[in-house]
Amino acid sequence: MSEYSALFFGAAVMDLITYTERFPEPGETVSGKEFRKGTGGKASNACVMSAKLGLNAGMLAKIGDDLFGRELLDNYKKYNINIDNVLLTKDVFTATAAISVADSGQNTIIYIPGPTNTLMPDEISSIEANLFNDNCKLFVPTFECLPQTLHRVLTIA
Repeated sequence: MSEYSALFFGAAVMDLITYTERFPEPGETVSGKEFRKGTGGKASNACVMSAKLGLNAGMLAKIGDDLFGRELLDNYKKYNINIDNVLLTKDVFTATAAISVADSGQNTIIYIPGPTNTLMPDEISSIEANLFNDNCKLFVPTFECLPQTLHRVLTIA
């Protein structure tokens, strides 16, 4: 059984961030100033921040068995986050957010949920015995997944 005092449930996302003077008009290409890549997703970010603050955290999510998915797993391992309940799939790529930030501070985001929207209630049921241990005192679900999947996890909790 997985051991953690807090379990976070939701999306694990790779953020692809570009910085530009202004947004392009439809059909136009503009040169950007900078590119950054980072891990994201509301639940994932909360999990990492709680681990940085000393909480013994675990993550429940579904990610792609791909380069971005491996980077997310490496990030969890870096902060000693329990990943026993991070499910992998070869069917779709890890969730991404293509974020553009203009000098004005405005941003645009195109979010591709990928595996987050393929996590089904039966997959949650298959790992039910592993989700909530005696040490788990805090469960932090986000509304980043399918409603029926969230309902299944909340029923187990």
